[in-house]
Amino acid sequence: VTYCIEQGELQKADSLLRTKGNLTEQIEAYLNKKEELRQEKEKLEQAKAVLAHDNEDLAKRCYSYFEMFKMQYQYDSAAFYIEQRARIDTLNAEWQFDAGVYFAEQKQYSKAETYMQRSLRLSRDLMKSDYSFVTYVAQSLHNLAMLYADTQRYSDAEQMYEELLEILRKL
Repeated sequence: VTYCIEQGELQKADSLLRTKGNLTEQIEAYLNKKEELRQEKEKLEQAKAVLAHDNEDLAKRCYSYFEMFKMQYQYDSAAFYIEQRARIDTLNAEWQFDAGVYFAEQKQYSKAETYMQRSLRLSRDLMKSDYSFVTYVAQSLHNLAMLYADTQRYSDAEQMYEELLEILRKL
């Protein structure tokens, strides 16, 4: 088309342009689709807000049940609710950390390690954009080191303590 226009062959250029269909109709269809997508995006944002509210509400309720059952020495029920809270948002480093600590206290080392490692990984990622998460990294390293020492995995414990010591020196 550009070549035809440059050569002055305007009828040929017009013919080539018409092979693509009616431009006005295509613009209208495009604008309609764009508006539909904008509305869908708005609905999605509203749904995300509702989901975030539900996320927090469910997590608070789980933690309340966890605390209540823990105070009543009903450790299996407490474990259920701390685990449910961790499942609600597997990307929440604090919730993973809390579950790890609880399972370590209950000497359920395999579960504790899973949650503590997840908390450490998430905290390290968060620390890249917000250095205040260094405290979560340090706490996770400390708890993992204690867990490894408790399970006689001394070389793993040593690695965690060395990394923790490096962080503490920087701080």
